[in-house]
Amino acid sequence: MPRIRTLEAINKARNTRAENKRKKEERAAARLARKTQGTFGDPVPPGTEIASVTPAIMKADWHTIPMPEAQRQYAILKVEFERAGKILNARAMASTQIEFYECFMAGRDKCCSKGTKHRMPARGTDYENGHKDPKTGLVTPVLICSENCWIRFQGLLIDQRRERHAVAGTL
Repeated sequence: MPRIRTLEAINKARNTRAENKRKKEERAAARLARKTQGTFGDPVPPGTEIASVTPAIMKADWHTIPMPEAQRQYAILKVEFERAGKILNARAMASTQIEFYECFMAGRDKCCSKGTKHRMPARGTDYENGHKDPKTGLVTPVLICSENCWIRFQGLLIDQRRERHAVAGTL
């Protein structure tokens, strides 16, 4: 049986939708305003070039220059440092991203076969800790192809930790 809506309910729904739309537009405008403002709420001057960051700005006498000028220079520096961070992060990640990889656990018991190449992205990664090669001492990222290999890798880490504690006598 169809629900019968009263004129009052229809008007209330219309007003609610209009209010929600207004709030959404206000939030979008506030978000846009935050993106276009400098650090202290002052707008970044239009035409400010990133290339204008010079050693002179970086070596400014921050104690004595007028506050509006200091805020403008700080906003320029902040934009440049954020841009540099994004570029350097992308470069660092590009060096670790390869199209194909061999699973770290390949060839071990109950894991994938040795020599099998898997397509990125890996299902399990450990870029922070990685694996320290006992022969060279270099840390390489651990790339794992499946949940089965990841579970076995975690077991390997647990076994290594137990071995270290047994040698150190800190069980």
